[in-house]
Amino acid sequence: RSFGLELSDRAYDGLLASQVSRESLFVGKVLANLAFVSGVQALALPAVALFFDLHVGSAWGVLIGIVLCASLGLAAVGTLFAAIASNTRLAELLLPMMTLPFFVPLVIPAAQTSAVILRGQPLDDALPWFKLLLAFDLVFVTACIVVFPYTIEE
Repeated sequence: RSFGLELSDRAYDGLLASQVSRESLFVGKVLANLAFVSGVQALALPAVALFFDLHVGSAWGVLIGIVLCASLGLAAVGTLFAAIASNTRLAELLLPMMTLPFFVPLVIPAAQTSAVILRGQPLDDALPWFKLLLAFDLVFVTACIVVFPYTIEE
């Protein structure tokens, strides 16, 4: 949906005609999507902890770091594929099918890292999963920044 309004109002044509680099447009969209997702998670995370009677204790900081790292990768991949699917007739159907294979490598390490933290195990046990999450973030965000300018060519 982040591209839908701009395309319908032809505002996207104005953005493309401006002197702003395509990479900057992508980073701005990713940050906007990340802010939206983080706002939802800020409301959902305490509710989940309350309803599932999770004793997070002093691990809130680590848990928030895991959530932000996973959210960054999800926002980058989602923004790239939203740009690709925005000009298609079946964008709402196509977007989830395109993003799912790229979301799984981000969600699994995030879930495993969170599980280790919530079980109360030492942080060293979560480190391999967290490193994998950071590696996927680095690869996906970099690849999306490189590929994005080619997806929005006129």
